[in-house]
Amino acid sequence: MTRALGTLLKRRRGDDAGASAIQAEKARRRGQPTLAVELCRAELEKAPGQLSARVTLGWALLDLGRYDEARVELENVLKRAPDNLAAIRGMAQLHDRSENAAMLSLEHAGDWPPRPADIEQAAEQAAVAEQQRHEAPPAVPAPETTGGRRGQTLLALESLRTRAQARRRQVATEPAA
Repeated sequence: MTRALGTLLKRRRGDDAGASAIQAEKARRRGQPTLAVELCRAELEKAPGQLSARVTLGWALLDLGRYDEARVELENVLKRAPDNLAAIRGMAQLHDRSENAAMLSLEHAGDWPPRPADIEQAAEQAAVAEQQRHEAPPAVPAPETTGGRRGQTLLALESLRTRAQARRRQVATEPAA
């Protein structure tokens, strides 16, 4: 346990339910997501049903870029409280950040525009992620999955993958110069 976590836990007076969750949210907003994760986990050991601690944990994990863990925590909240706005906003933010991270990984993987192999790999990863999302439906009905930026991105990736495959076939059949 870190010194800061120990100090914050000692400051708690009595067995105030949710006091660590409040401290965790303050830490997260101060830009200390690692401390927030530690505080939330400590709170959830004592009170696993504490939804505010679980929401803060989801947001802190999101801030750390640990998207899969954040998704699990936020989905757990939405299973128990489908109208929890903080968890719904967290899921929306998770979608935006993970989509942006996928595009940035393409941009920084090498030359831009990416090579056909990079495009195909990104499209396959997006297809696998999409398939996994459909296999385990979220607790809350997802926003329109075929429209908006997400739908456009998936369509663009699929189009790029198809063109990359066609170009690869064309290059393979061309005589060597």
